[in-house]
Amino acid sequence: MQSHDILRHMYGALEPPSGHLSGRLCRFDQTEFFGGAPRASMSEYGYAYVPRAVEEGAPARVHIALHGCKQGYNYVNYVNGRPDIRNVPPYGNRYITTTGYNHIADSNDIIVLYPQAQGTDDGETQNPDGCWDWWGYTSANPQQPDYYSRNAIQIQAIHGMLSRLGG
Repeated sequence: MQSHDILRHMYGALEPPSGHLSGRLCRFDQTEFFGGAPRASMSEYGYAYVPRAVEEGAPARVHIALHGCKQGYNYVNYVNGRPDIRNVPPYGNRYITTTGYNHIADSNDIIVLYPQAQGTDDGETQNPDGCWDWWGYTSANPQQPDYYSRNAIQIQAIHGMLSRLGG
């Protein structure tokens, strides 16, 4: 499973994934981390998987798992700038629950943070597919994009989430 390979590549040898999850999937309000700014193109809620051993005090690492385009929990397909609710793929929380991150994180005391981007297609933000910013749509000044810097609104939001987790 690719998620297992990614974590093994980053952390080295790991315990095998749990057969049954012992921890909790927590939903949290992520708007406080980006100030509710529409140009952030981030969803109202983010998620984190916390293994039971970590909840009980075990030391933990944190892994940030960014979903791909069209994979956020509330993805809506946009057609001609309008949400097309009749043509929405049923992704929901599938990325969060079926990629395998939680099972290997559970047996290795890793918290998995799942921040959520969301599609926005209006006069201010052009991100209809709910992608994380890799081309500059969140930049306040399109002539001087900052999406790749520490000043970027999404990067600052994710850093705030990580800091809250103690990472």
